[in-house]
Order: sequence, then structure tokens, then C-alpha cells
Amino acid sequence: MTKIAQALSIAVALIFVALAAFNLFNPTGAGAVRGLEPDGALGVTNLRLLAAPLLMIALAAVAAAIKQNSVFLGPAVLYLMFSTVITVAGLVIDGSSPDILRGLGITIAMLIFAEIPVQMFNRIKKAAA
Repeated sequence: MTKIAQALSIAVALIFVALAAFNLFNPTGAGAVRGLEPDGALGVTNLRLLAAPLLMIALAAVAAAIKQNSVFLGPAVLYLMFSTVITVAGLVIDGSSPDILRGLGITIAMLIFAEIPVQMFNRIKKAAA
């Protein structure tokens, strides 16, 4: 079970690295997936800046796999949880669009996927104690 949890943590890290690369090298495409339309160079730069926290989260997920500790996956889970809450708040305030709903679905799927290794590491820790 430890190897599976480590593999899932690495998968979470790889997904966040891919998202960071997508934001860095194709910010308008990354914005379109989430329903954002960057206005001018500043908007594109702001989307590129999202690569920094995504890479930090990826490094934390790798640390979770190496240390076999769910605490390191906390940033990924919190990032995805707050992204979900803020997107839902935006839907309530601004209304719905297919792009935003697609982004919300992807975020919720990632949240569930990132939570699986957290639960697995916690079970491993309980069994060892």
C-alpha cells in the first residue's frame, strides 16, 4: 500500500508540473480551459505567474512520496479545495458558463485524486502505530 500511495503522490506531482508548464508556455490556452480571457500582456503574465505555486505544490507532493507523509500533500489539497470554493462562489455571484463548469469539474476531480494518497498515508501511519 505504501508503494501505491507513493505512486499516487508522484502522479499528483506530475499533474501539477504539467499544469505549471501549460500556464508558463501557453497562458492563453490555460486561461481558456478555466474560462478566463486574459486582457493584454499583464493578464498573460498573471496566468504565467500561476506556474510558481503549482511547481511548489508539485515539489511538496514529491516530498510526500519520499517521506511517506501525508502532511506534505496538504498544500495540494488546500489549493484545490480553495480553488473549488472560490469557483463555486464565482458561479453563484457571476453566473455559470460551460468553461467555468468544465474547470470546476477538473478541479473537483483533482481534489479527490489528491486526497486518495493522503488517506492512504494516514492508514499506513495508523497501522504502523
